[in-house]
Amino acid sequence: MPMLLVVVAFVIGLLTHQYTILHSLNTIALLIIAACTVVACCLLQSSVKSNLVRGVLALSCVFVVGVLRSGVQEENSSNVCFPESPVVLNLVVSDTPQQKDYGVIFSGIVADGSSAFDTKTIRCCLKDAEFLPKVGQTIRVKGRLKPITNKSKGIFNYELWAKSRGITAQMYVYGDNASLAESKLQTLGAWNRFSVKSKMLRERLLSQFQREMRKDRVGASTDNYEEAVIYAMAFGERTGIGDDMREMFAETGASHLLALSGMHLGILYVLLSIIIVRRRWQFVGQFILIMTIWTYVVLVGMPLSVVRAAIMLTIYSLSTIAGRNKMSVNALCVAALLILLVNPHALWDVGFQMSFMAMAGIFVFFAPIYYIIGAEYLQCHWLIGRLWAMVCVSVAAQITTMPLSVYYFGRMTMMFLLTNLVAIPLVTVLLYAVFLSMIFWFIPFLRGLLVKLTLTASSLLVSGIGMLARLDFLSINNISINWIQLMLIYMILICLTVMVVFFVHLRRYNKYREQMTNRFD
Repeated sequence: MPMLLVVVAFVIGLLTHQYTILHSLNTIALLIIAACTVVACCLLQSSVKSNLVRGVLALSCVFVVGVLRSGVQEENSSNVCFPESPVVLNLVVSDTPQQKDYGVIFSGIVADGSSAFDTKTIRCCLKDAEFLPKVGQTIRVKGRLKPITNKSKGIFNYELWAKSRGITAQMYVYGDNASLAESKLQTLGAWNRFSVKSKMLRERLLSQFQREMRKDRVGASTDNYEEAVIYAMAFGERTGIGDDMREMFAETGASHLLALSGMHLGILYVLLSIIIVRRRWQFVGQFILIMTIWTYVVLVGMPLSVVRAAIMLTIYSLSTIAGRNKMSVNALCVAALLILLVNPHALWDVGFQMSFMAMAGIFVFFAPIYYIIGAEYLQCHWLIGRLWAMVCVSVAAQITTMPLSVYYFGRMTMMFLLTNLVAIPLVTVLLYAVFLSMIFWFIPFLRGLLVKLTLTASSLLVSGIGMLARLDFLSINNISINWIQLMLIYMILICLTVMVVFFVHLRRYNKYREQMTNRFD
C-alpha cells in the first residue's frame, strides 16, 4: 500500500503548516523551503542505495508539498480585505436556498467585475424577504461583509466547514436591501457557470419528478416525508428533511442514507454497468459509464463523499480495461490525495472523514469477518451469502466510523445492523426506480409505474425507520470525547488490526508449511 504512506505524509504536511510556525510564512518563503528540500532529496537519493532511505526522502518531498499546498490555500484566504461600510453586490444564487426560522440561507457567487470579491462565494442570510431566491437568479444585495468565524461552542467548526466549501465571507441582508437584478450568469467563469447550470437542471428534474408524483395524489403537501427522502437520496436535495426526520434516522444509525455517498453512486454504477457495458465494446462502454457517473456527480453538487466514490469507480473502470487489480486501499488513497490537492480544507469536512474511514474499514475488516463462515458454505447458499456480506460490510464500516460518530454527534447506536438489513434493500429499489424512470421518462406508462414504485419503497423505508426509532434503548446518547481520546481510540484500533493481520498471516504460513511437510513426507 505505497499510496497510504504518500497520503499520510501529505496530510502531516497540511497539519504541520496549520498548527506550527510555518503558518506565518508567506508563499515565497515556503517555495524556497520546498525547492531546497527537493534539491537536497534528489542529491541524496542519487548517492543512496538503500530503498528505505530513498522512500523516506521521497516521502519528505511529499510532506513539503503538503506544507506548500496548505500555505498557498491559507494565503489566498487571508488576502481578502473586508470593507467597514456596507457594499452592494450582484450575487448569482449557486445552491438551493433553505428556509429557516430566522431567514432564507443561500450561497451566491459575486458577479461584479470591479469588486474585490468578484468570483468569490458569499454565504447570505436574507431576512424578511418578499421573494424566495432560486438557483441561477441574480440578486442585488446591500449589506456588510463579515469574515467567517467559528461561533459554535461544540465540536462543529463553522469556519472550517465554510472553507471546505469555498465560502469566503458572510452577509446579513434585510428584505428592503435585496432585489432581483439582470442575470449575470454568463459573466461567471466557465466552471462556476457550468456548476450553476447543473444545479438549475437538477431543480427542473426535481420539479418534473414532483409533478409526476403528485399527479394522482390529491392533497399532497410539500411536507411529505416520502418525497423529501426521495429528493435527498436520489438528487442530494435535503432542504425538505425536517429536524424530526433527521433525528429519527440518526437514532437508528441511518443518517448516511440521507446524504449522498459512495453507496448511492455504487448502486447507479451497477445499474449502468448492466445496461451499457458489453464485452465486445468494453472500452466504449466504460467511457460512457465514467462520463455518466461524473455528470451525475456534478448534477448533485459534488459532495466530497460522492467525489471520492466517483474517483474510485473511475480507477475501477480503467483497471477493468487494463486487467489490473480493480479496487484496493491504493485507489482509496489516490482519491484522498486528489481531493486534498484541490481542496486542503476538505480534510476537516465531517463527510470526507466519515466516507474515507468507512471505506478503509471495509477494505481492512470485511474479508476477515466474511470468512468467519466457511467459503464453501457461502457459495452453496447464495441468499445467506448475500445477507452475510451485507452484515459484514455494515460491521466493517461501523468499526472505523463509530469513534468519529461519537466524537461529532455524541451518539452510539446499537441497531445499525438491523437498520441496514431493512433499509439497504429498500434504498436499492428506490434508487433503481428513480434512475430507470429518468431513463424511460418519455414512456408514460413505464414512468408512472416506476414513480409509484419509488413512492412505495420510500414509504416502506420511512415506516421501517420509524418503527426502529422506537427502540431508543438501543441508542446511547450524550457521549462526549475529546480529540485526544479519539486519537487514542484509533491508535488502539490500528494496533489491534496489525495484531489480527499478523496472526492471520502466521496461521496461513503454518497451514502452508504443514501442507508442504505432508506432501514431502
